[in-house]
Amino acid sequence: MTSRNRPHLTWSRLGIGISVGLVLFGAIDAALPRSTRPVTQFSGVGPHEIHASAIATTTTPVVSEQNSAAQQVAEEFVEATDTTDPTHQQGDTAERAALAPALTVPQRVTWPEAWVAEDRRTTVVLDAPGSVVPVESGQVAVIVTGRMVVTTDIGQTSEVPVDERVTLRPTGPSGSPNASHWVITDVGSGS
Repeated sequence: MTSRNRPHLTWSRLGIGISVGLVLFGAIDAALPRSTRPVTQFSGVGPHEIHASAIATTTTPVVSEQNSAAQQVAEEFVEATDTTDPTHQQGDTAERAALAPALTVPQRVTWPEAWVAEDRRTTVVLDAPGSVVPVESGQVAVIVTGRMVVTTDIGQTSEVPVDERVTLRPTGPSGSPNASHWVITDVGSGS
């Protein structure tokens, strides 16, 4: 009588079996249809980085709409504040007051003597607004960057960088986070 050699289970054979099983599982999972659940993304991290401090947020049309509204209000505020002419040296104060009713805006820019001596006009050219970042008490912050083009009546043109962090609060019933209107509560340097 001869005895048959039976294959022995080794670590390498076990590893190969597990690998084949995982590949088959991945192929089956990829072939199945996906559900229509909202996509969860992590704020502040790249697509392959997950940090312990990352905040999970669900992307929905309402949140996207809110973010766009906050970004638009932040841009309108910077334009109203930084776009000036000889008759409106402080910018569009009526629009600024409507967007930031409780905010006292300090004089942020110290104009060079040549700009003060000559009639000047400033116009802002803004980049796409930064992401909406949640801050305390239901407020959000938006970084607005770009440049302010300064033109004097004698034809000199120069540029000043714009880099502002605009903090906004939603308005509406009880400060509802679903509000589509925002007011400015603070402005500071974006850096």
